[in-house]
Amino acid sequence: AQAIGSTNTFVSEITSSEQFATMVYAEYDQVTRELTYTNAGHNQPMLVRPNGSHERLDCGGLVLGVMPSVTYEVGRVSLNPGDTILFFTDGLSDLESTSGGDFGEERALELVIKHRNLPPDALAREIVKDATAFSSGDLGFDDLTIVVFRAT
Repeated sequence: AQAIGSTNTFVSEITSSEQFATMVYAEYDQVTRELTYTNAGHNQPMLVRPNGSHERLDCGGLVLGVMPSVTYEVGRVSLNPGDTILFFTDGLSDLESTSGGDFGEERALELVIKHRNLPPDALAREIVKDATAFSSGDLGFDDLTIVVFRAT
């Protein structure tokens, strides 16, 4: 929370109030198997357990740069072997098909659940493959970034 708060103060000082940024900051402790995170207005990461149950990592606060003093909520989640987290930008969720619909977060979640037993790099490739097919090869003008994290 302190790191995100300091980043927010810095971004607020160097940009106009119409400019902002989003981000998720996370730290994983391999000894305690705990992920500590906070979210500054970014897409909520998706946690999928080996049995297919899932949750959103939803702790955080406002986007960076809008207000100089913001308090960010910190979330903690215990991870077990096989737990998978998808971090992604809105370039994935906002991706449009030729028929006009958005790829959406639910579609991304369904893909992670469906392919949760694949190695992380293969899971990432499946998501990109599906996004590419969905958009008929036009991945749009926004960045499309995904990170797949797997607890082992």
